[in-house]
Amino acid sequence: MSMKRAFFIIAVIVLSFLLIVGTAACQTISSSGIDSVEREKSAAEKIYEAAKDLGYEGTLQEFLAQCKGLDGVSVTGAFIDERDCLVLTKSNGESVNLGKIKGADGKDGEDGQNGQNGVGIQSTVINDDGELVVTLTDGTVKNCGKVVGEDGQKGENGAAGAQGQAGRGVESVRVTDGGSVFVVYSDSDEEILIGKVVINTNNEPVSVEIDGDGYWVIGGVKTDVLARGADGADGSDGSKGSDGKKGEDGLSAYDIYCKYYDYDGNEKDWIDDLIAGRLSSAEYFTVKVVCDKGTYILKVLENATVDLTDVDTSCDGYVLTGWTCGGDPFDLDTPITASVVINAVYEVEEIEAFTEAVCEEDPISLSAMTRKKITVPETTFSYFDSIRFVWGSGDVSITVYSVLTGDKIGDEIALSWTGADYTLDLSDYEAYGLPGNEGILLDVTYRAESGSLNVTPISSL
Repeated sequence: MSMKRAFFIIAVIVLSFLLIVGTAACQTISSSGIDSVEREKSAAEKIYEAAKDLGYEGTLQEFLAQCKGLDGVSVTGAFIDERDCLVLTKSNGESVNLGKIKGADGKDGEDGQNGQNGVGIQSTVINDDGELVVTLTDGTVKNCGKVVGEDGQKGENGAAGAQGQAGRGVESVRVTDGGSVFVVYSDSDEEILIGKVVINTNNEPVSVEIDGDGYWVIGGVKTDVLARGADGADGSDGSKGSDGKKGEDGLSAYDIYCKYYDYDGNEKDWIDDLIAGRLSSAEYFTVKVVCDKGTYILKVLENATVDLTDVDTSCDGYVLTGWTCGGDPFDLDTPITASVVINAVYEVEEIEAFTEAVCEEDPISLSAMTRKKITVPETTFSYFDSIRFVWGSGDVSITVYSVLTGDKIGDEIALSWTGADYTLDLSDYEAYGLPGNEGILLDVTYRAESGSLNVTPISSL
């Protein structure tokens, strides 16, 4: 490379630098009527003149254009390749590999300290008191409280079985003068000789009986004659029954607990609470419910109320009006905090009847052992002349009261016979049918042997 060429390149580089930093020295003073003062040449001009001395033939503008630098290049991305080298990507599409930057794996750290042993469920059992007992793997035993209710009430008697074959009885026993003993069994008219006895001389009766093995014993002497047949041979085995249905899956300790206690967490939460001793083991109390249909035994969680969903509190002819406990009124919404006995309180069912004309085919009917209070309002006296009672078999009692005052009218009417009827003449109570006297009330009790009691108004119109 010639000296001139080298100098030119250096000049270009220096001029570019000066242009970038913006160094320019010019001082121009211009005003009307004043000549410009000769200014000092700029660094670019000085370098341009030096370039001309070296042989540059272009103009200043051409020289400055050639001194303009190329566009800059920037870094647009970086990544680590499969050899752990850092690679830069530039805006002109080129890439630069800066070499490996990922060091070798460090040495393994020291082992940490051993954690504490975990605790799980080793076994579960329901004890004789109906409590769920859980044994943990660390030997701790947790009693989760009662999860088995008391025995249910005794079920009703099953239907009667088919009548068995008639047994073989003894119809008669006869001892002859010669001491022969004959027996007639119930399944035959034939006399059968079962033995002979020695007739005593005191005319005392001879005892004839059957011993524990089923043999006749005459006069205290056992015979070899059976009074009853020998046991029959065993019957053949019955055919094999079909396989039973698959039983339902058993409940886990968690499921059993949730069935009897109010718990909202999942099984893992329950195990954590069990281990930490946070589970409730609320107490259950016994509530004995006494009503017309019998006595019911309920198990009620502490502070819960009595649920009578499965209790039949009905009573024919009566209306349930409330409950008592120890003789005092009892509210079913009362929280249970101890074992108690509650008794149903009933009142006779009252109905208002015969307020308008009805036909004989639609009477009021009372079933067996029923009591009803039937109000006959004053308007009934305008429609009907009498009230007829017809029943199958049993006792009927009728007591008449004033609706207005509640006073009893006359004596109780007691009726007792089969296939009978009785007519109550309303004219005997005509005063109670007058406006304002509100009619009469019939307190009717029917103790039936069979059939129903029908009460029907009768009109002569």
